[in-house]
This record gives sequence, structure tokens and C-alpha cells, in this order.
Amino acid sequence: SNAAPNSHLWTPCGRVWVMIRTLSLCTSLAAALAVDLSAQTCAFPPCGTTREPYIVPEDPSGDKEDVWVLAQCPYTGGLGNIMGAMEMLVQSAVNEVEKSTTILPNHRLKIQIAPDSRCATSAAIESTIRGLQQGAPKIAVMGDCCSSCCAGNRDVANVFNVASFSPFCVSPTLSNAEVYPNLIRMAPELSGNNKVAFSVIRDWLEYRRVTMVIEDASLSRTVGDGFTEMLRADAAAGWQLLGTEMMHHTDVGKPLEEQTALEVATRLRDSAARFVWICLYEDAAVRLWCAMRRLGNFWKDITMVNSCMWWSETWFDVRVAHANCTEEEIIETADGTVGVDKTQIIKADIRHGLSDRSIQEVKAEYNTACL
Repeated sequence: SNAAPNSHLWTPCGRVWVMIRTLSLCTSLAAALAVDLSAQTCAFPPCGTTREPYIVPEDPSGDKEDVWVLAQCPYTGGLGNIMGAMEMLVQSAVNEVEKSTTILPNHRLKIQIAPDSRCATSAAIESTIRGLQQGAPKIAVMGDCCSSCCAGNRDVANVFNVASFSPFCVSPTLSNAEVYPNLIRMAPELSGNNKVAFSVIRDWLEYRRVTMVIEDASLSRTVGDGFTEMLRADAAAGWQLLGTEMMHHTDVGKPLEEQTALEVATRLRDSAARFVWICLYEDAAVRLWCAMRRLGNFWKDITMVNSCMWWSETWFDVRVAHANCTEEEIIETADGTVGVDKTQIIKADIRHGLSDRSIQEVKAEYNTACL
């Protein structure tokens, strides 16, 4: 559910970027914990490849009827090992349900882990079909973590007549209840990001001439389409879209090559762009900043706003290592970039609805088990 669109400034290190974050309270446990998934290792090594693909209560009590759910998220691919990091969270949730006297009191929740979806639509569809066909009958699919995979699983869920729910799929296209009747989402979709970004650009920065740079990924393209529509709807304000650059991947799921970023940076320089709206993942943004740095000082005249700042807290340490620039060069080039995303409310005095423990207590348990 979306909370009131209050915003505040957040400045990590005080110099890398300015982050405008809209507050939202999600029912997603993983989102509420603000777990840095990129930095975790598997709770059950090696990433579900050799162990039995099941998560069941560690301390079962009483005679109960089994209820099975299929859990799916990528172990590999563009988002990395998300499922490996989530396994401990799933185990904790299963244990809490088992202890509850009000939630499924006569049933025992058990989880079957689906094969690696790789954050790729075709792999996710195959993974879901295999997972639903194997083992005990399931009542639902928990996943995926990638919006394109959630969309691809639509027909599979309909054919098997099961519900699907996801803690991470945030593409606005998934809000169509007629197309996705069995999908339950636990995180707000991304249209709010664009609304905040649009307001920052129009009312705070007061730009009207915009160049767009979009990563060639389904979610980024959807967010880009949404921002373009907002420009068109507000045409009376005098907006000018000077151009749209697409940062293509040479291979799906693989990092962008330096040459791709260099070509985009060259066109930005030659077009004398002054304001650039971007929707880029960490790797693409770092490579673009590095390429801009290599082409002279024109980057000093550019202001950027990123509507897709759903990045890992460790993005700088992880991604800069892959760039052909020093840390200082990346920091200086990225300085002043405005990022927009929802924040996790983990410092507030809120209790987890199932365990009645504070979110900080649940997070501490996860860190003890996984770090």
C-alpha cells in the first residue's frame, strides 16, 4: 500500500548523490528488513543446487494438514543471488506460521523452491511449470522477484489455477487486474517514482528541456514510457524531449560493455545536453558516468535525475570495481545526481504482523544466521 507521498533528502557520504525517497510501508518482509541482497551468501549452500529444494518448519507441532507453496526468485542473472539470500527469510516465516495459533492453525506451511529463474522470462516460465508439476500440489507461487518474470508467469498460474504473490515485482504494467487476476503484490508499483521525479524536475530544478537515457531492460523501458507520457500530458508547460538514448546489452543478463556506455556518453556530449533523466541499474549508471568522465569536462554542465534508484546499499563498492575509472572520478562525476525510490521504514516502532516482534529484532535474527 502507498503511504502519503512525504519526501525527504538523503545524502549518503554527503557527496555521491542526493536521494529523494517517498515513504511506503510494505507488507513484504524482505522489503521491510531492507536486506542488502547483493552482499549475502546462500543460507543453504550451494544456492539450492544440491540440497533438497524444500523449506519446512524446524520445530513442527501437532497433527496438521500440509499446505504447499512454490517459491521462485533468481539465484543467478541480472539481479544476482536473490533467492539464496531470501531462503533464511522464508525459513523464518515458515517457523512463525507454524507457531501461530491464529494463522493456518490446522495446516502446516511448506515451501518448495523452484529452479533458478535467472531473472529471465523464459527461464521463469519453465521454472514455474516444473515446480508446479513436481512434488505435492501447490496452492500458490511466491515470486518472482523480477517484473518480467511475474508477467511471464501469468498464463502458468491461470492454467494451474493457483494464486501468485510477489514481494518485489513493481512494474506498473502488472497493475492491470484483468490481465493479471491472480497476482498479489506486496510492494507499491513504480509510478510513484516518476511522479516525484517529475515534480523535482518541474518545480524544484525548473528544467523543461530533457534528454532521456534508459537501460534496455523491461522494467526500465516501462518506467521510461511512463515518464514520456507525463511529459506529453504536461505539454502546455513547454516541455521539450530532446532525445532518448537506449543503453543496450550485448547479451541478456550480462553487464553493459564499456563501448556501449561510451557511445551514449558521446551523443550526450555532442548534443550539448544539460538535463538528463535516467532509468539505469547500478552497473549501467557507473559505466555511463565513467564514460562521460573519459570524454572531457562536459559532465560538469549536466544535471541528472534517476527515477530508478532501487539500488543496493553497497552499489558503490561493488560496481565501481568493474569500471575503468577510479572511485574519486565516479564520485565527482555522479555528484549532484538526484535519485528517486521508496524507502524502507525500519527505524520506526512497528511490529511484524505475524510474530509481533519489531522489525529490528527480525532483521537481527537474519543477520545472525546469514552474516
